Amino acid sequence: MDAGREAVAKIDYGPVHSELDVEEGRVLDALGQLDEAARAFEAALESAGRSEQWRLMAIAATRLVFVVGYRQQNPSEGLRYAAVARGLVRTPAQEGTLHSALSAVRAAQGEYEAGVAEARKAVASWE
Repeated sequence: MDAGREAVAKIDYGPVHSELDVEEGRVLDALGQLDEAARAFEAALESAGRSEQWRLMAIAATRLVFVVGYRQQNPSEGLRYAAVARGLVRTPAQEGTLHSALSAVRAAQGEYEAGVAEARKAVASWE
């Protein structure tokens, strides 16, 4: 990632930086480095907003729902990101991913019926 950051630092084009932040967040999440992953997704959300990259903003906000709300066990903060993501998702696939993240957050809160309902919405969006 550092080599990628060095190469991208020379490019003065915001969407490239946003894409790198999203991918870095995904890798860090997979490695279990959740604080760093959340910071990367927050950076992606901010940089994508500056360059009006709504798709990347939707991805970053949705990933924050899952990473912060479920993986870091901070559902109230994850649900705040969900409010942002709802305003940004545009495709059925994006909606499905958001509902899937919300399903995990609701289940983590002990709201199992709400979690199942969100999971059903996710499946319906992906069909």
